This record gives sequence, C-alpha cells and structure tokens, in this order.
Amino acid sequence: MKIVFAGGPCTGKSTLIDELTARGYATVPEAARIVIGGITGGVALMPWTPTRRYELQRQIILKQIELESKVENSEYVFYDRSGIEALAYSKFFDLHIAPEIQNYIKNSKFDYIFLLEPVCDVKPDNIRFENEADAKVLHSTIAMTYENLGYKLVKVPPLPVKQRADFILKYLEGKNVMV
Repeated sequence: MKIVFAGGPCTGKSTLIDELTARGYATVPEAARIVIGGITGGVALMPWTPTRRYELQRQIILKQIELESKVENSEYVFYDRSGIEALAYSKFFDLHIAPEIQNYIKNSKFDYIFLLEPVCDVKPDNIRFENEADAKVLHSTIAMTYENLGYKLVKVPPLPVKQRADFILKYLEGKNVMV
C-alpha cells in the first residue's frame, strides 16, 4: 500500500516518517527538503522569482520520481508528501504547471492520504520560507488539491509522534481509532 502523509509546514510529516522508519517500515523522504537543501547548501536563497520557483517545482518532482523508483515492495510504504504537493505549491505560487508534474499525477496512484494537522508554530529557516499565514493557506491548498483529484483524506490530529504512528497503523489495520 502506498500511504502519503500530506499537509502544510510544521505538521510533523518528517518526524512521523522518522518514527515509522525506526519501526522498520519502508519510507520515502521529502523530496523538497533534499532538493532545496542541495540548492541552498544551508544558505537562504531569497527572493525566489517565479522562474526559480517553477524550476524548483520541476526539480522536486524529478527527485520525487527518483526516490519513489528506489522503494522496494512492502506491505506499507509511507511517503513524506507526494509529487501531488508540487501541484499544490505551483497553485499557491500561481505558476504554470510543469509537464513533469502533470505526468506524475496522471501516472501515480496512492491508497491512503493522511492529512496531518499542524503540531507547531511555523518558523522560516533556510529551507522553509513560510510564515504562519502562508502555512495555513498551503495546508488548505494541499488538502483541496488531493480532494480535487478524487482522494479521500484521513485527518490525523496533533498527537505526540508515537501516538500518531499508532493511530495511522491501527487505521490501516481496520481497527477503530479514537483520539
């Protein structure tokens, strides 16, 4: 099963991926952090022009495809975002949608999308540009993008990471989950 953790900044996606990796599950890291970290080398590259943002989304989707191609078959594969979020970010920045993003969406299918609710205050850094207001809009844009593509979202409340992991695993096993 292909399972995506989706949501805006500071929703705990990467922390949850780390927890599930430690438990032995197959995971796919966030392509955007890898790409942006490689571009910036830890140094902020602001301002991002529309041309730079467009090229960034192209690079992110190509990295996403590369990361996904390396995943071995497993009962569960957990994704820290999917390439569908490159579409959401392109919409957020009012960019032309790169053909690579369109092809990815056409050729990708996920079994579950877990929308993680925010767990912390958003603080911009050398990779994260968003402020609190941007993060809220992005979170909504990401949710709407998945829904517009026909995905049903499973909302995950802001719990401690171990409880979130247990919540998701129980949900996938068909057990009644309560918060």
